[in-house]
Amino acid sequence: MRGQGYDGASNMRGAWNGLQALFLRDCSYAYYVHCFAHQVQLALVSASKEVATIWLFFLSLNSIVNVIRASPKCHTELQVAQSMNIVELLITGERETGRGANQIGTLHRPGATRWSTSHYDSVCDLIEMYDAICTVLENIKEDRSTGSLRGEATGGYNAIRQFEFVFILHLLKEIMGLTDILCRELQHRSQDIMNAMNLVGTTKDILEKLRLNGSETFIGKVDLFCKKHDIDMPNMNTQYKVGTGRSCLVSKRTILQLSIITTLTYSMMQ
Repeated sequence: MRGQGYDGASNMRGAWNGLQALFLRDCSYAYYVHCFAHQVQLALVSASKEVATIWLFFLSLNSIVNVIRASPKCHTELQVAQSMNIVELLITGERETGRGANQIGTLHRPGATRWSTSHYDSVCDLIEMYDAICTVLENIKEDRSTGSLRGEATGGYNAIRQFEFVFILHLLKEIMGLTDILCRELQHRSQDIMNAMNLVGTTKDILEKLRLNGSETFIGKVDLFCKKHDIDMPNMNTQYKVGTGRSCLVSKRTILQLSIITTLTYSMMQ
């Protein structure tokens, strides 16, 4: 039995252009099997596009990354802000010392092909360097010499300080942490089709549990983050108001669970 398969992202970039045809010329039964991991990546892109709030979140995330990586000066400011934050956390005992700990990081740019891994890295970076990124964005938006970058920094800062942005940020870390593990497992050379299907099934089961029962624990984590970073968090038990200002019979907690958590996890499970 003969077949052929390539790294999905590289193949779509044209890295192996014409190679499939050459194989088929010598062996017409060498069927092509698309990369399992890349199929997961494409599914994530499709799922995120179906949820408007998630797609808008990534537009804001891309804008923030563009501002932070716009110049060496911005990058240096981020490193300085991180250093100051780390020192403060060490003084207050919120962070431990040790070999390899407390290293200065960088904000990764989300990629168009390595969607799960690159976007997951960007989400994790934003949570880890949240205070430092806020500091840099605030400095840029107050600096009149930054020109057009100033407006983009203002938009990014306003977005990053909103509860909904922080809520989605943590939700994506939770969900993409699972899908990232799946993508990495599917890229192992020794992976077989039955084990791959079992991994997909296990991931879907975990997402289903999050969709049905995980909202309380998750919102608790977001609440702690908001308190730590002085972000206004709405009362989750108050009634949700529609555009006309009239109250509904459901709470804001229920709306968040239905409109974001349930919709996103359901889309990814399909």
